[in-house]
Amino acid sequence: MQIDPKKKYTATFETSRGIIVTDLFPDAAPNTVTIFVFLPRMLLQRNKFHRVIPDFMVQGGDPRGHRQRRAGI
Repeated sequence: MQIDPKKKYTATFETSRGIIVTDLFPDAAPNTVTIFVFLPRMLLQRNKFHRVIPDFMVQGGDPRGHRQRRAGI
């Protein structure tokens, strides 16, 4: 599995507060873009966003900081 560094990629998050579309930059962060492109959709749908700062950011993953033997995203 390999991304095309010249292609434009976006990630779309559908949340209870609306839709977020973000650009992904394969030239600057190829590993992160690869995760978004190839990671099974089911895993991302189970991910919970536990920290929300309005008009600034959201944080997902394990709120306790334990990885539970999963790849870090």
